[in-house]
Amino acid sequence: MKIAQISPLMKSVPPTLYGGTEELVRLGHEVTLFASGGSIISAELVASAPQLLRLAQVRDPSPYNVLRLEHVRRRIEDFDILHFHTDHTHFPMVRDSAAPAVTTEPAPVFVLAEEPYACRD
Repeated sequence: MKIAQISPLMKSVPPTLYGGTEELVRLGHEVTLFASGGSIISAELVASAPQLLRLAQVRDPSPYNVLRLEHVRRRIEDFDILHFHTDHTHFPMVRDSAAPAVTTEPAPVFVLAEEPYACRD
């Protein structure tokens, strides 16, 4: 299976104390990681920032996050599944994608609505 993992640019990959990307590679999946440069991973790395943004003391990560989404958009048809470990800004982009998209919201999550939200027509 061809899997895209899209990670926050403020966190290291693999994260300290948890992470499953390496296990997916070990199981034989083709994994592409869209993350910050300097990530130490055996998957293909597509860097949207030269280094971890937190260490670079970047105040506004928005331009880098937009670039990361553009990197994913350009290759979206290459994957069987997209797994976003980010906020919801990718919802419009994946709406018409042939590949299913899964989102794992980074903690903490604050939902202001009474009902859980989803991308719906």
